Amino acid sequence: METSVHIGFEQLKHLLLQLSPDEIADVKIFLDDLQRAKKGPENKKKLEELLLNGPTLSEDELARIEEARKSIDQWGKK
Repeated sequence: METSVHIGFEQLKHLLLQLSPDEIADVKIFLDDLQRAKKGPENKKKLEELLLNGPTLSEDELARIEEARKSIDQWGKK
């Protein structure tokens, strides 16, 4: 069985004003989750584009990082 209720935005605001602070926090969490779920595919695509087309390290930069790691490891052993 399915029930549907159609209320206007003003009625919804009026109902929200009657909620306790804890209930309002729960509604906010729900709305944030809902918004994140709707943006999910878009954000995933942006992340994918960044990972595929974003900046990369050169061989020289990788070598300098490796040398720095070796120096840090040696410093920690002293």
